[in-house]
Amino acid sequence: MTQAHTRTPIHARRTRNILLGVLFFILGVIGILIPVMPQVVFFLMSLVFFSMAFPSLRRRMRRFRKRHPSLERAYVKWRERGRKKRQELIRKAYSRGVATALFFTTDDVRADYEALKARGVEFTEPPEERPYGIDCGFRDPSGNHYRLSQLTNVATPA
Repeated sequence: MTQAHTRTPIHARRTRNILLGVLFFILGVIGILIPVMPQVVFFLMSLVFFSMAFPSLRRRMRRFRKRHPSLERAYVKWRERGRKKRQELIRKAYSRGVATALFFTTDDVRADYEALKARGVEFTEPPEERPYGIDCGFRDPSGNHYRLSQLTNVATPA
């Protein structure tokens, strides 16, 4: 007795890459027939998508790049430029404090605010009255944001 074949995300990704490769190949052929439309870009895109679907084509492309050093240098430079852009975006996101959601509670926010400020902590907001108590915001040296709160007894509806 055999099991039914289930579709995995890898199958869906391969099918998508094949369909996109066919689509860009057809657009490249249309580009040959209509001189206004570029065809080289579409043929290259179809080659990229087909290479993601078929490992043998990917190996042939890699061998072709290795046989042509100027093409290989341009490819490496392009990949490095993209890697640097991604790293910079991640660095900027972390410097804005996207990775933190920490709240600290205390009995006296104003006294702790003054003590921490005297030690050189960079506050983004001074202590302010809020519906839930007194609250202020500060950052660590990496740029992550934190909140310091003094909660008041809020009556709960009965």
